[in-house]
Amino acid sequence: MSAGLIIADTPNSAIATSSKSWAQLLNAEVIYATNFWKPKILVREIEKRNPSWMLFSWRQALYDLIATGSHYEILRCLESRTVALSIPDHLAEISPKMAEMERLLFDYVDCCTVTSPKLFEIYSNKYPDTPCRILFDKPNCELLERTENSGSHRLFDLIWVGNSDWGSGLGIQDHKGFRKYVLPLVQSLVSTNPDLTVKLVDRSNGLISQSKVFSLIAKSKFLVQFSSSEGTGFPLLEATALGAIPISTNVGVAEVVLEEFSSQLLVETIQEAESIINAGWKPKLAEELLKKFKKHIARSDESISKFAEWVLTIKNSSKFKVRECRLSLGSRKLIELFWLIRYLRSR
Repeated sequence: MSAGLIIADTPNSAIATSSKSWAQLLNAEVIYATNFWKPKILVREIEKRNPSWMLFSWRQALYDLIATGSHYEILRCLESRTVALSIPDHLAEISPKMAEMERLLFDYVDCCTVTSPKLFEIYSNKYPDTPCRILFDKPNCELLERTENSGSHRLFDLIWVGNSDWGSGLGIQDHKGFRKYVLPLVQSLVSTNPDLTVKLVDRSNGLISQSKVFSLIAKSKFLVQFSSSEGTGFPLLEATALGAIPISTNVGVAEVVLEEFSSQLLVETIQEAESIINAGWKPKLAEELLKKFKKHIARSDESISKFAEWVLTIKNSSKFKVRECRLSLGSRKLIELFWLIRYLRSR
């Protein structure tokens, strides 16, 4: 029996980045749901590996297992081991569809992890009978260390990194603030300084390698993040590691990471962000933020070690409150079709 198993979505996602980082310190393996063309094949893989605990870092995988599989098969897979669910974002607060999915999932899990103190407060209150713990996300630290820091010779004055269409499949519009905040900010800056250089890395236009994104951040003076909410906010962490000064709304772990610099760098309006950028890039501030990044990585490692101690103490008593979750044949077939499409795209 392996110590643990983390079920992520795809090898190149933000979820996978954290999953792989967690696994290194947890004596755990990571498997990717997109490597399996049907949910029941994933169940068989879990049974074959026979872990003592499982962390579903991609909650959709757990939902699809429950919704499409034989109720007995799923119970047999879940009830013999501790099952944890990762909540990486605030989607359930802004999407009724996701909220309903999560309510179902909490009938099947023993415990949950969240990625920020804000989420911890929300989920501890929402599901008081389900033990909850913060498991901080970690960026790809090895790749960050290999990325050349441009020092004071920065090619871009400002960079934005994200997916402008994030959440659109759930009816969420402009969650990253790209159209409402980022584009107007760029327009305003360029109108007063036509020589200002800006790089917009929009993943909705196509996948860009992580190494390329890190290289672009390392060549930038400022990184802006105007999300409505974040679980973590990876670009902010990556900016602090690479010398770009992050300007962000107070989302995710921004306040936790920036600490005493929060009052300087957390903003609510375009005008506040513009003022910081116009004041110029400060090398000493960039150096201090690098220290904050290293402190947060230590904080993350500590949260992982505590999770390792904690997860096996959780008793799987919650398994007996589960209810039947079988969708219509058409809905189950549609879910299986989505899995097949994901599988074929990953080949």
